Amino acid sequence: IKTNYINGPTTSTNGLDLFVQYEMDIANGSLATGIEANEILEYAVESYSKGGVLIAGAYNCLGYVNDGLSCRPMPKRKAKAFVNYTDTVHNFYGAVSYISEYARKPSEPNTKVDSFTSVDATYTYTMDDSIDLTFSVYNLTDEQPPYVGLDFNFDPMTHSPLGRFIKAGFTYRKQ
Repeated sequence: IKTNYINGPTTSTNGLDLFVQYEMDIANGSLATGIEANEILEYAVESYSKGGVLIAGAYNCLGYVNDGLSCRPMPKRKAKAFVNYTDTVHNFYGAVSYISEYARKPSEPNTKVDSFTSVDATYTYTMDDSIDLTFSVYNLTDEQPPYVGLDFNFDPMTHSPLGRFIKAGFTYRKQ
């Protein structure tokens, strides 16, 4: 058996990342607010040849679902604004997340995947040094993932099909 290992074509990528957080003491606790965002400016894959034979042509992944290509789905923009309040026993966290629209494929630029915004919230109560109780609601407004036209009609690499998701849990720390 002879196996040829292929490293693949050259990929050019660049973008911007932003993280800003402000913290202050308030009401016997600490309040933190912030935003984190990512803007992809370029994600291009060069053509690939093996032994003088073209295996795959060059393509741009940015802003497309990229079904059947080596790239993952690539919305241009993602962002999250958050707020977190914590004191000795309470921790409240909330976030609004955004994913920009993107297209199904370059040959069909009018087949857009809609942008998506979701709201998440978590509350944690610390009973003592060894036990935390947590209650979370993800996708609080029960938004459905945008239609994509893939096998599951949504993009499983970018969105969740679960809608509103409620989670309760506890943490026990052995002393």
